[in-house]
Amino acid sequence: MKQISSGKNTSIFKNRDISVTVEQTPIAESTEDEEGSDIKAVIIIKTRNSEKKFNMLGYCGV
Repeated sequence: MKQISSGKNTSIFKNRDISVTVEQTPIAESTEDEEGSDIKAVIIIKTRNSEKKFNMLGYCGV
């Protein structure tokens, strides 16, 4: 799988059979520290015949 696009909060990976899109959004109320912050993440996995969407909340840090 190859990364084909990357922005501040979005990354897209693809090969000929699958694509994965990852979108991260900081949670406004969270307190950001030097090592990370609370985020909302949406991961979309697309294949030729289906699409799965995962919504996640958590801490993203070093």
